[in-house]
Amino acid sequence: MNRRRKSRNQRAAKSVEEAGRGKDAGRNVSGTRSTGGLQMQGKKQSAEESQDQRLHQLRDLERILTRKKTRKQDFIPEYGDLSLLNKDGLISTLVDKEQLGEIVSEYLDLLETSAAVYERGGDYALGIFSSGWCRMMDSASRGLCRTKDNRKALASGKWLCHESCWKEASLPCIQSGRPVEVECNGGIKLYAVRVRAGGEIVGAMNFGFGEPPENEKKLRELSEKYRLPVKDLRKQATAYQSRPPFIIDYAKSRIQKSADYLGHIIERRQAEMSALRRHDEFLSILNGIDEPVYVSDPETWEVVYVNRMLKELFGPVDGRKCYEYLQQRKKPCPFCTNGKIFGEHAGRSYVWEFRNETNRRFYKCIDRAIPWPDGRMLRLEIAVDITERKLAEKRIEHLNLVLRTIRDINQLIVRERDRETLIREICRLLVANRGYLSALIVLTDNRNRPVFWASYGMASAFNELNTLLEKEKLPPCLERVRSEEGALLVHDRNAICGNCPIVHGYSESQSLCAPLNHKGKTFGYLAAAAETGLTVDEEEVSLFCEMAEDIAFALHVMEIEKARQKAEAELRKSKENLEIQVDRKTRELQVRVAELERFHDATVEREFRIKELRDEIERLREKKKNE
Repeated sequence: MNRRRKSRNQRAAKSVEEAGRGKDAGRNVSGTRSTGGLQMQGKKQSAEESQDQRLHQLRDLERILTRKKTRKQDFIPEYGDLSLLNKDGLISTLVDKEQLGEIVSEYLDLLETSAAVYERGGDYALGIFSSGWCRMMDSASRGLCRTKDNRKALASGKWLCHESCWKEASLPCIQSGRPVEVECNGGIKLYAVRVRAGGEIVGAMNFGFGEPPENEKKLRELSEKYRLPVKDLRKQATAYQSRPPFIIDYAKSRIQKSADYLGHIIERRQAEMSALRRHDEFLSILNGIDEPVYVSDPETWEVVYVNRMLKELFGPVDGRKCYEYLQQRKKPCPFCTNGKIFGEHAGRSYVWEFRNETNRRFYKCIDRAIPWPDGRMLRLEIAVDITERKLAEKRIEHLNLVLRTIRDINQLIVRERDRETLIREICRLLVANRGYLSALIVLTDNRNRPVFWASYGMASAFNELNTLLEKEKLPPCLERVRSEEGALLVHDRNAICGNCPIVHGYSESQSLCAPLNHKGKTFGYLAAAAETGLTVDEEEVSLFCEMAEDIAFALHVMEIEKARQKAEAELRKSKENLEIQVDRKTRELQVRVAELERFHDATVEREFRIKELRDEIERLREKKKNE
């Protein structure tokens, strides 16, 4: 502004100097009220007198142009500052009084009269009275209103200076959009120009110019109209230093440029306010999102903004860097994605998934570089909590592994006939298929004493577990499951596990325990530890129970098979014994039969001889009888 003022004054002084050299020698620049300027009197003056007079005029103009002017409204009328009545005008809202004073001084300093800046609706944004004449006339016309209320005075129509300034000059200028020049009630002239911003007229600026009247008739008219003594009018009229026409023309060009400049300021402030409103709306939207959102500076790691949800999760920032606040780190995160959204990637979003190191929850992060109102390009991250989705995916994956394990176990049950091999392979499959972290099967006798056991995935506790089982004692969870219906889900290890040697390696995971029951008989127990962070639900408990029942059925079948094999062995032995006995008896019978046969043969032969003898005897008797 100082440079513009200096440049303006230099250009005006140059114009005055050229006028003093004779370009406008005939123009009135003397400043005297009686002649209205320097005139040729019809007789030739000496060159020396003319030169002295022009130098005197130049010095007067130099004082006008170089005089230090106030850039604020340092004169406050007795009725107060009318701009205070303007509560929500566009100009007064967007441009402060000091800056308006700077703008007005661009032309008012040349004239030292009065100036006003009006809102479109007529409210004052600024009013300045520099000359004694303007101050006196304005004060007198305000007194004509007969009220202390400035609003009523402005509406009364008796405030003559205001009527001229607003209704006769500025309002027509706003309505027409063209400069307006009118005679003022106070005896000088007014020049008004419109202020345009954003394609519409938002107000007007004006100034008073010209010499106050000095003829008696006009002074008396003004005295009657304003109720002022003529001598006071004459005194102030004489005190005003006249301005040559080119200064007035220059002031008119300056006020138009000042109006345009004011319009540009208003447009810029409107754009800034619009940007701030959009920014506030943007932050309001971010604050309403039920997911963590933050904005940080990629250069300094400063956390510029956090929304409500992030504050609820991590508390206030308290000046911490983003890596300190979000990840509890002492230096920038090695996985920072700034390289993915700045530089050649600016304007593109980067989406990635990450598990926060502080709260251990999973997030889908959407990162993007955004402009901030202060001109910086900052990092925006919206982190959508996908923990439930991740757990559900992991849950589905886990259940699929459990189902796969059950399938493999069922296939194993079909082909495996050895009980000990079966339970060892079952434990291996439960862990090897990544369904569980560890597995344990303990087989018991009718008195619930461990008789055989197998485990997998618990090498660190294997020796202690063996010692416990060798003492014919069961782990606490297996003792507890005896009194449960179905499976036992261990949530609180402190309440159930006690000093069990297994608990220390699986303190953060849940465990499942189920009896191996079939048809009222308990064959033993099955236990498995779920993956860390995975919640066991009813569906898995049901699958676990089915798996325990399948294993118990397999053990039952093996027991039946064992009994069948034993019965068959006994049957074979009995058959073998029977066959031996039959063979022995057969041999004995064969001996007896042989003996009988020999006896029979001997008996038959004897009988046959006896018969033959009888027959012979009978034949002899017959023969004898016949003889």
